[in-house]
Amino acid sequence: MKYLNLILFSIVFSFTSFGQEKNNIYKKQIDEIDAQIKIIDSNSQKYVEDYDIKPIKNIELEERSWEAYYLKNNEKEPLRIKYNEFSPKKIIGIIIYYTNGEIIFAEYCEKYKKSKKIIVRTKFYFNNSKLIFKTNNKNSKFGLKELLNEEKLIKSGFIK
Repeated sequence: MKYLNLILFSIVFSFTSFGQEKNNIYKKQIDEIDAQIKIIDSNSQKYVEDYDIKPIKNIELEERSWEAYYLKNNEKEPLRIKYNEFSPKKIIGIIIYYTNGEIIFAEYCEKYKKSKKIIVRTKFYFNNSKLIFKTNNKNSKFGLKELLNEEKLIKSGFIK
């Protein structure tokens, strides 16, 4: 019985250690991305930010609208996009950061309009425009495919 417990403990410990190692591999990259985000936000007044807001026409006849802020550097490459979609009950927000024209981070957040209580929040970290880490939210149906589709639509409204 002692040997069985020892074997089970060893197996469980090795799996949890492997998961932590994997997170540690990306921790340095994630910390670097977080630092780049802080630099973009702290220097945002140096760049041009476009703004757009429009109602959404939909078949449910709900009052819906969206707003987007597009921060770009002097070479007109995107640095940050903030997008919010408003419905009567919820707000959906997407924020995307770029370095050298490549996506480095995105966050999807869905919350109740009145209470501001967060329903779903998912963070995506990228290296060379490839996903390296995503926070796991079981309630989220918003994945990488949906994020990249939304990014393409939002950017198309600002890039001429």
